[in-house]
Amino acid sequence: MGIHRRIVTTIAATGSALALLLSPALPAQAAGAGAGGGALTVTGAGVPALTPTSGTAAAAVAQASALPCRPGVNKFNRTQVCMVFDRTVNVVRNGRTEGTLRFRVVQAMQLNVKSRTFTETVTLKGLAAVGNTGGITATLAVSCGGTCRAANHFPQGRILGARSTIQGNVTYTDSTTTQHTAANLYQLTLTKPGYTRGGGSWNSLAHRCDASRAFGRQGAGCVLPSYTPFLLTMKPLPGIAANIRRIQNAGPHHYGRYAASGGHPLHRTTSSALERANRTTACPGNRPRPTGKSCDEYPFAKTREGASRTTRPDWGWAWVPNTEQNQQGGRINAFFMANRVLDGDAFWVVV
Repeated sequence: MGIHRRIVTTIAATGSALALLLSPALPAQAAGAGAGGGALTVTGAGVPALTPTSGTAAAAVAQASALPCRPGVNKFNRTQVCMVFDRTVNVVRNGRTEGTLRFRVVQAMQLNVKSRTFTETVTLKGLAAVGNTGGITATLAVSCGGTCRAANHFPQGRILGARSTIQGNVTYTDSTTTQHTAANLYQLTLTKPGYTRGGGSWNSLAHRCDASRAFGRQGAGCVLPSYTPFLLTMKPLPGIAANIRRIQNAGPHHYGRYAASGGHPLHRTTSSALERANRTTACPGNRPRPTGKSCDEYPFAKTREGASRTTRPDWGWAWVPNTEQNQQGGRINAFFMANRVLDGDAFWVVV
């Protein structure tokens, strides 16, 4: 496990929120003189908690495809995460503070559902300085562990001052041929001649790369698995949407209906046997069918909450137009591919 044993994460029961902590300082090491009681210390609150971009079902419908990375966002979706936090470097000698430098860390990571290579931009931006803060330089080490490799292009050893901006990219590549989940480890080191160095370390949200055959020609790719995606494409199918809405509201578990806490999302199954059992239970072949109509069941047959696994009124069926039913399967599969929803992955259904 090595340095990745140091990952500090707290994931909420829904899997949608993450708290990360910045360690107070790296072990003191000489940077120049090493004597005289001089040291750099880094202070600041813990790295902010990250929350999903969709706090309500309505927001899920309206959310933009791109997530702007600006101060105060600290949110993530299935393929993007934006983290922003401030820190202060204290220049101390013999117990007396000689100067302070406040700076901001901005991280924007963009994953790719069609590739095991993805990128992140890391920015250090000086905000304000008082006193003896000249000559402070910054280096950033990044690793991701296991089958994941990080190519760090962040500029090393640049001056971090009140008006400076240091920005660079990190490219991650995961060579897994099956499935691999990892979190990035960042180690920031700040140095100033004549002072022992300071800094800290923190972790990213966990990302998952896979080479599942379930996505066919799309090939391998990566996502943020702690984000539960929203299926939105049933709403334009009025008969199917009405059936889903009726069954979601009937409960008692309201499967697939979004809830900020205590909700019960659906979970994909890739078991053909379970899919057949769900279809047979909800839509038996001997049921007389009206002309131009098709039996539509909810929860979907391709879920672990399908009719063979649950009891009514948590599942149900309705006659819907063939034209709608002919579109439903393709829309669900497209959603699975766009979000790399693997066997057992959770998702919400918004109608």
